[in-house]
Amino acid sequence: MRFELLARYRPTRTTDGRHGFNVSYGTAVNLWAVIQPHANVLTISFRAGEDVKVEDVIIAASGCYRVTDIMGHVGGPVQRGAVERIQRPIFPDDTPCSGSGSDND
Repeated sequence: MRFELLARYRPTRTTDGRHGFNVSYGTAVNLWAVIQPHANVLTISFRAGEDVKVEDVIIAASGCYRVTDIMGHVGGPVQRGAVERIQRPIFPDDTPCSGSGSDND
């Protein structure tokens, strides 16, 4: 398994004053990780100690992903989590999702 440099965005929820909320994303943080299929689920493997939480958005060369679960240590200094492919996250800087194809219309 070879880690690559990915970008991680963390959503921040703020109230909209009408019993709802708005989601915004801060500045990207670098993350050494790899997205790969594992037992019919897309997973992210990353170094233990990296700041990855459920709902984080990961930008990779293969597309955009949302972390849905953190599974813990898989041996040694590596942790694993489940991710789902997302098509159109909304970022202030209009960061594109490479590999997401024509679904970004």
